[in-house]
Amino acid sequence: MSSKVPVRTVFDDGGNATGLAEYQTGEFIPLSHGGIGAALSIGTAGQVLKVNSGASALEFGAVEAIINIDTATNLTGVTLASGDQFMVSDGGSEGRATLAQIQTAIKDTTATLTNKTISGSANTISNIPTSAITFASSSITGITSLTAGGITITGNTITSADSTVIQMGESLSITGGLTQSSNDIVLGTNTSGNIMVADGSKFSSKAVSALAEITSVATDDVLMAIDTSGGGLKKISRSALVAGLATSSAISNVSEDTTPQLGGDLDINGQNIVTLANGNIDLLPHGSGKIVMDGNGTDGGVLVSDGLIEVKTASGSVAEQRFYCESSNAHYTAVKSAPHASYSGNITLTLPTATGTLAVQSFAIAQAIALG
Repeated sequence: MSSKVPVRTVFDDGGNATGLAEYQTGEFIPLSHGGIGAALSIGTAGQVLKVNSGASALEFGAVEAIINIDTATNLTGVTLASGDQFMVSDGGSEGRATLAQIQTAIKDTTATLTNKTISGSANTISNIPTSAITFASSSITGITSLTAGGITITGNTITSADSTVIQMGESLSITGGLTQSSNDIVLGTNTSGNIMVADGSKFSSKAVSALAEITSVATDDVLMAIDTSGGGLKKISRSALVAGLATSSAISNVSEDTTPQLGGDLDINGQNIVTLANGNIDLLPHGSGKIVMDGNGTDGGVLVSDGLIEVKTASGSVAEQRFYCESSNAHYTAVKSAPHASYSGNITLTLPTATGTLAVQSFAIAQAIALG
C-alpha cells in the first residue's frame, strides 16, 4: 500500500472553513490540538521519539536508559570476575566496560588522598586477604603524600619480589628493637678495619687511628677485652689489667726474660742498680766493645775494657784521676796527664814491684825511685 498525504481543513481570514487541502512540508498540528507540535523527519537507527530540550515538542533522539538499582537483581553475594561488565559513559557515549578495564583505569589514575580513612577504624586497613599483595608495576606512583598516625604490620614481612635491596629515601627512625637476621650491617662507607663509634647523635664508621688520643693512662681508665671464660666483649681497668699480667703467664720481673732488650734509654729514675746476696754487677760488652761512661768514648768519657781503663776528655783540660782522703773526702791526690805540648809520644809508667811509698822531689828527675 503506497504512502498517503493527509488532508487538512482550509479556513479563511474570518476563521470559516472553506474547503480541504493536503498538508504541505513543514506544516504540523500543534500540541494544543492533539498534534506533536513539530514537523518531523525520520531519525537515525536506534533513536526514539522524546520531548525536546525546550519541552515544547517531540523529536527523535538517542536512548537515555535509566536503571533502577533498587529493583535490579541483587548481586552483592556474587564474586565479580574480570570479564563482568558495567555501564559507563565515555565522554557522552554510553556503553559497557569490563571489570578488568575499570581496574586498569583506576590503577593508572593519578590522585592524592587527603584526610581519608580506609575501613571502619582510623589508621587501619582491614579485610586484606592473608595472601601476599603483589603490585604488577615496579613502583606505586601518583601518591604525593601519605599521612597516618601509624602503620602497623603484624605477622608479615615486607620483601622485594626480585630479592634486591628495599631502599628508604630518607632517614629511618625505629622506636622499638631492631632484629638483624643476617650477620652483616652494610653502611654507605664500609672501610676495612673500621669500628662503629657513637658521637652523641648517631653511630658512624671510624678508623681506630682517627679516635682522640690520651697521652697518659690513669688507674681508672678502661680498655676493651674479650672474656674467654665468661664470654662477650667487656671492659677492664688498667689496674686490673696490670694485676692480671702479674699473676698470669706474663712476666712480673725482668729476670723472667732470659734475653731482655731495651727499646730506648734506661732511666733508673733516681734508683740504684743492686744485687742480692753480695752478687756482682757484671757489665760485659761483646767482643772488642768497651764500657763507656760520661761520654761517647771518642771525644770524652771513661772507657773500661778487660785490663784497661781509658780516661778521655772533651772539656779542654787534661784528663786526671783523683784519690780522696778518708775524712769526708776533704782532700785528694790527683794524677794528671801532661798537656799536649809536652808530648813527643805516648808515655808508659810502670809501678814498682815492692811495697812502699813513692816520693818525688820538687825538681824534675829522670825516673821514679822506689823507696822501701
